[in-house]
Amino acid sequence: KKLLPERIVFNVEDICIGVIHRGQLNMLDTIGLGYLAREMEVDVLIFGHLHTPILESIYDNILLVCPGSPTKPRMSLPCAIELIIDGKDISGKIITLGKSYCEYIKSLSENSD
Repeated sequence: KKLLPERIVFNVEDICIGVIHRGQLNMLDTIGLGYLAREMEVDVLIFGHLHTPILESIYDNILLVCPGSPTKPRMSLPCAIELIIDGKDISGKIITLGKSYCEYIKSLSENSD
């Protein structure tokens, strides 16, 4: 568990991006995540652990991003998030990758006959 730092911050063009996995916050607490983003002084905070996509702009245009999961989503379709950065402008979109995990498992069992 010590292979990666708890937090990392880097810049892409004029955008400061912070990445965390989980931290001590409830990941559904976007207010707390917004405070963490302000504390880290980032424009974008990418976090994980939920396996459910979140793309939400809060406060002073801080973008909160949870990419979801392409392989084991929870209560969502397999997905990823595309971030588009152009200077100081940033936008994003959720990209759905296919069937739900349950449908995928069902199709595997049907094809094994």
